[in-house]
Amino acid sequence: MYGKNTIICALGFCMNSVELIDVNKQYGESKALTDIQLSVKKGEKLVICGPSGSGKSTLIRAVNGLESISKGVIKVLGQPISTTPSDKVDMVFQHFHLFPHLSILDNLILAPTRTLNLSRREALKNAMHFLNQVGMTDQADQFPVQLSSGQKQRVAIARSLCMQPEVLLFDEPTAALDPQTKHDVLNIITDIAKSGMTMICITHDVSFAQKIADRVVFMEQGKIIEVAPPEQFFNQPQHPRAQHFLDQFMSHQ
Repeated sequence: MYGKNTIICALGFCMNSVELIDVNKQYGESKALTDIQLSVKKGEKLVICGPSGSGKSTLIRAVNGLESISKGVIKVLGQPISTTPSDKVDMVFQHFHLFPHLSILDNLILAPTRTLNLSRREALKNAMHFLNQVGMTDQADQFPVQLSSGQKQRVAIARSLCMQPEVLLFDEPTAALDPQTKHDVLNIITDIAKSGMTMICITHDVSFAQKIADRVVFMEQGKIIEVAPPEQFFNQPQHPRAQHFLDQFMSHQ
């Protein structure tokens, strides 16, 4: 017998794209995540910030199925995930992770043909569409070593879009880029956000976070300390630790 929520999700009307319920992650005696409770609605743009070592990357890697959890449940579109990543989630990494021996086009069609079972013709069509979206069609036959860091990140974004995800994760996608390239890549991500894609993004770029975020999550020592709309969080955070983080961060800008 199916419950009401199962039927609603099956029909495509699931309220939450991602749910983390009492999620904990432990490495030996060290706790990376502690009692995480978080829901991300369909179409919501969630920005996660916090100091280094606060558990931000561990959290989104767990959502992507790249990191096992010690306790709790993670659901994507209402379905619990385990050690097998959900094909509804994809991730853009800080350091691109392109296959150096494959052309840009082959980097983009590899996963769709193998995991989504798309024909090569359909995968190529999608790849060219998303390369066009990120302004990289003229580089389709190049290899990663021939590209700049900014171009590689554009390709990495296109590669994730080729997987047709319901949820797109970004782990500090501009941290390795120079200021102008960073600006261009952030504009691409902003355009994707406007399309209605559910997004969870780790970033320290305040102006970018204010532009795209529906909510900001602040983490410290593996815990969620504060959740607030961006205008409240960046102008009047409620928790002293969040205020201290912002004061330190802004002093280095």
